[in-house]
Amino acid sequence: MDRTVKRLEERRLADFFGKGEGGGPDVRFADPAAVAAAVAAGADRELYSAARDVLPSRVVPAPEGQDGPVAGATLWSADLVIYQDGTLPGGEPFRSTGHWNPADQLEIFQVLSGRVLMLCSMLDESGDESYVYFQECRAGDLAVVPFGAWHLTYVLDGPAMVVNTYSGPAGARTPGTATGAGHTPAAKYRSRRGPAEITVTRSGTGFAIDLSATWRRACGDPVRVSCPAWLQKYVPPSGLLTDLHVSATDADLEALLASARASSGADLTEAAELWS
Repeated sequence: MDRTVKRLEERRLADFFGKGEGGGPDVRFADPAAVAAAVAAGADRELYSAARDVLPSRVVPAPEGQDGPVAGATLWSADLVIYQDGTLPGGEPFRSTGHWNPADQLEIFQVLSGRVLMLCSMLDESGDESYVYFQECRAGDLAVVPFGAWHLTYVLDGPAMVVNTYSGPAGARTPGTATGAGHTPAAKYRSRRGPAEITVTRSGTGFAIDLSATWRRACGDPVRVSCPAWLQKYVPPSGLLTDLHVSATDADLEALLASARASSGADLTEAAELWS
């Protein structure tokens, strides 16, 4: 079994302004001018580092009745991200880049140390399924990103360690996922949709979530959620997401995906209940 970490990425503040080919990632700051000025003045703190494929990948075969060795099969991958502690110019806590997940990807996080704020949002064309969810997570807490949602992690108390496992189609992976042949590491951070128009700033020992007028009209007030109830029955006795990734049976992982799909696609009120 290959136990080699496939890729180690480090994200520094200057990386948000990407001078390389293709430009920088989609990112929205509370005070972009202050951040840009700090970078220009030489402030280039490391925000986080990510070990991609930190656990062996899992391929769950297609459910019985589907044709082909790969058709319908699901690849499960796992990453580990270490976030540094600090505050950006403009008052934002240190943070991840933020990006949109593919519509067929389930992603589950667990905080191992520190305290983080998980933001998830959707803004669809009709507005029927537009929302902003937030979850304050401490060590041991689990969080789920709904299918196709934008998400971002803020570090409220760091350093913070966060592990995640996520699904995707085996074989030809969907563009934008963290791993997969033919996809560059930066591909998932650029989207024609641009970043969600949401930022978080420190407020005393807490935080304040700010939405643009467009986002607030479509999504309303941010909704506080917790680990979804449907996930609890799949969590092993250890409570560790890493054990779920490594030890769950193929049938359990397929059932987990089915439960997640059954919980998605509801309106905002129902979704807030299903995902909390």
